[in-house]
Amino acid sequence: MKCVLVCSPLRATEIYSVDDNLKFAALACQFVTRMGYAPFAPHLFCTQFLDEKNEVHRRKGMDIGLSFLRHCDEIWVFRRSKMDVNSQGMNAEIHQAIRDGIRVVEVLDLEQSGEYINGLILGKNNEDWTMFTV
Repeated sequence: MKCVLVCSPLRATEIYSVDDNLKFAALACQFVTRMGYAPFAPHLFCTQFLDEKNEVHRRKGMDIGLSFLRHCDEIWVFRRSKMDVNSQGMNAEIHQAIRDGIRVVEVLDLEQSGEYINGLILGKNNEDWTMFTV
């Protein structure tokens, strides 16, 4: 089974809290699983034992995520809309994936309705775009 690193925001913004972002990451993991892949969201894992508000812990968590990224087949970037801006941590993961030749996939408009997860995937293999709807 292919492994996918789930890349989504963690830090709170004016609109979304850290808890909102953790729920969104869990939804993203459900989506990746339903697509037939094994997800890993470092921010879901690391927040169990590191404090996001502590800059040393935050840096350690980002380093852990980048270490796991090297063992993943793909990185899927999750944003709520095209207007959302990547966080600093997301950009670090995306740039590392590109440097390591790991396929980058962008997922937009992810939402859950009942038992179904709907999303639009724009897959980028660093050059070619493919569009899927689920």
